[in-house]
Amino acid sequence: MDGNEKSLSFALGEVDRMASALKLPNDIKEATSVLYRKAAKRNLIKGRSIEELVSAMLYITCRQYGVPRTLKEITAVSRMPLRKIRRTYIFLLKKLEIKLAPADPARYIPRYCSKLGLSDTIRERAIEILKSDEGTGTARGWAPTGTAAAAIYLATVLNDESVAEKEIAKVAGTTPITIRNRYNELEKRLKLSANVLSSSSPLPKKASLVV
Repeated sequence: MDGNEKSLSFALGEVDRMASALKLPNDIKEATSVLYRKAAKRNLIKGRSIEELVSAMLYITCRQYGVPRTLKEITAVSRMPLRKIRRTYIFLLKKLEIKLAPADPARYIPRYCSKLGLSDTIRERAIEILKSDEGTGTARGWAPTGTAAAAIYLATVLNDESVAEKEIAKVAGTTPITIRNRYNELEKRLKLSANVLSSSSPLPKKASLVV
């Protein structure tokens, strides 16, 4: 086995290891492996560690397939720092001419609600909130994780279920202040949204934020 074959074998092993740790489906593993081979053929892997390449490629394929995983989550199972993975991610997007649609915050909600032990009602309400506010967060440059977390928090407020901001923040990999800011923005805009507020309690004038 020559050097190139050894490198490819190690890279594919890293794809499998990290994808398994992140509980990613097989199509993500396969797409990442194809992407690695494509980058290798274009001589884009020289001078970069296999770990940072695989980490960046996993994030790219997750985004392409709409699988909700963040760079922080991928970094947690990688052996490389976030800054290097982000740098390689940007490099690959440019060199491979990959264009990604903005991440959909609604895709994060089922997993976050499951980790928080929240009901289907809360999950559906949070998704409904985001659908009613579709595109606004993206246009403002909001991170999908913070937006999803705020929608979940708003859904719990509307349904009189008390969940601490810090609990949601921990699961979403964001901060309580981010949730508070996104919550306030969502609250302002959705006060007049009849499709969200119909058949439910009205938004509170000033929600008491639990910390």
